[in-house]
Amino acid sequence: MLSITTLSLWNSLLNQIRKEMPQQSFETWFACSEAVEISAERLEIQVPSLFIKKWIERKYSDLIINSASVVLDARPELVVSISNAPVDSNPSIIAESEIENEVKSASKAPRKTTGDSSSINRNFTLEQYAPGSENRIAYEACKRSIEKPGEFSPLLIYGCHGLGKSHLLHGTALAVAANKPQASCVFMTAEEFVNEYTSAFAEKRLASMRSRLRSCDYLIIEDIQMLLAGKKHATIEEFIHTFDALTNKGKQIILSSNAGPESMIGVDDRLRGRIMSGLSIKLEEPSFPSRIDLIRRKTAAKGVMLDPETAEWVASQTSGCIRELEGAVMKVVAVASLSGNAVTLEALKPHFSAHSAMARPCVAISDLAEAVARSFGLALSDLTGRKRSQTIRAARTFAMLLSRKVTGSSLAEIGDFFGNRSHATVLTALKNAPSLFDCDNNLCSRAENILLDLGFAANTSKMFASQGNLF
Repeated sequence: MLSITTLSLWNSLLNQIRKEMPQQSFETWFACSEAVEISAERLEIQVPSLFIKKWIERKYSDLIINSASVVLDARPELVVSISNAPVDSNPSIIAESEIENEVKSASKAPRKTTGDSSSINRNFTLEQYAPGSENRIAYEACKRSIEKPGEFSPLLIYGCHGLGKSHLLHGTALAVAANKPQASCVFMTAEEFVNEYTSAFAEKRLASMRSRLRSCDYLIIEDIQMLLAGKKHATIEEFIHTFDALTNKGKQIILSSNAGPESMIGVDDRLRGRIMSGLSIKLEEPSFPSRIDLIRRKTAAKGVMLDPETAEWVASQTSGCIRELEGAVMKVVAVASLSGNAVTLEALKPHFSAHSAMARPCVAISDLAEAVARSFGLALSDLTGRKRSQTIRAARTFAMLLSRKVTGSSLAEIGDFFGNRSHATVLTALKNAPSLFDCDNNLCSRAENILLDLGFAANTSKMFASQGNLF
């Protein structure tokens, strides 16, 4: 039995070690450890298995000795021994045999693209991506990441909805699988990362998850803002350690987000700094000449040839949103296929609505929030913070309402941007929004002016800003 002095020193030492590492790592590797001897010359601890002994000796020896120097004012010799306790006596410890079997299985298995492969769109190849002059750098950066992993890492592709972020990331994952079959590529959404971590923690298989993610050659994660601005601190810690492990090995990390690192609200500063240390590229909406070229290329790929005048007219019916452009291409192909005739301008016009030609630029929540803040004479931090004065609450609700109607963002995305507010909080704010217009008869004209400032055409701004459309 340990003496009171030894037990006290051991508890102090454990507390010092706990400060220097993530809580989950501490629980995994030190929860079942016991002190045998603590002195200025010798520190002996016992652990339940050979695997844990080797892991601690390899990974945590310096940490333990440095912590001992704080507690003992000395640097004792560290000895790690194995106790007679069964390996699974504490459920937080992962059995050595389980980890060894997983490592052996992983080493025999072919290295391939993993994650939820069903979430990868096989049509989103890099060959099918038409970047235009506006997004050529983003396209080339993804290609370079395949050829020379780690050169531009982390690589962040960001921009508002519908500009092709998913196409680039899916295409990169597919290209790695096709051109580098021996490389290991993990593709997942931020939501899948959170779900996998949560289930791995509950099922005591964190070691397996960490081995897979931290040993891959390419880690590609979509919609990273859903993870970074979350409140699950353990998940964020896990991502930080995964990020650091891959970066230290010179591996490639590719992320997508709806905003650049400097505009991400509520993000841990450690993560912001890590992302900013790499290459961040904003996707821009394609110009009118680029839209013409995209439409001609995409329709030609489906066997429909458009003359220059028709392609130009179809381009004029779309905004800078790639998804809207894809819809226009599908409409052209459908008309050609179902009519059985050559596609002409006259044949297409009846199938495009009167609102198609309205200039509707692609804007992000951050664009609208900043414009609303300026309109109310406030700072953006007022809208994303916790202040609750009447003016700030009205402006915040107004910004949430415009974000929902103009960008089509989900309630969760809007809540994340406006200070990590919950889905229910945003829903309540939107339900109460009509009362704003009872108190301020100028809100519709204010909305119209905001949209005009963001580049919307006059008729589009008027349509969006009408009270009937807002509600």
